[in-house]
Amino acid sequence: MSLEALHRVLEASGARRLARGLPIYGLRRALWPPFGRGEALHERQVAVMEAVRALPWQAFLHYAEDPREWDMTAWPQAARDTWRVPPHETARHLLERFLEPGGWTLYLAPYAIDPTLLPDTFRAELSEVARFVEGHGMPVLLDAGDDNSEWRIVVDPAAVPELVAA
Repeated sequence: MSLEALHRVLEASGARRLARGLPIYGLRRALWPPFGRGEALHERQVAVMEAVRALPWQAFLHYAEDPREWDMTAWPQAARDTWRVPPHETARHLLERFLEPGGWTLYLAPYAIDPTLLPDTFRAELSEVARFVEGHGMPVLLDAGDDNSEWRIVVDPAAVPELVAA
């Protein structure tokens, strides 16, 4: 998987660019038709998460919940409220068993970022978010809203793999 392929997955999933010239996408529940919206969003989220997880960087999860309580397998803590996502965790498993409530941030990077520095992609200026991602060597930052019905996905097109996912 490449970042160009991720852009194609995002577009195919119905994610839309939130600002011209910035690689920041919004993925949310469709407003119409009113039935079946939850299932459709979930499948699109799984497709996006699978594409993100297929990229050659280590994935980190910033979440108030401790994943070691959900799963007894190795979830090494990388920073406060931040864990390295084990490579065996599939996108569907993560989303259906652990991340369904929302309020989490998953990002790809060569190292864990101090969680106090992570931008709130729903409140911050989008240009600031793009600069942050680029400045920290983060090829992808995926921010899930509090109820998981809306995601913000930031893709740094200039990112070059530094570490292969463990």
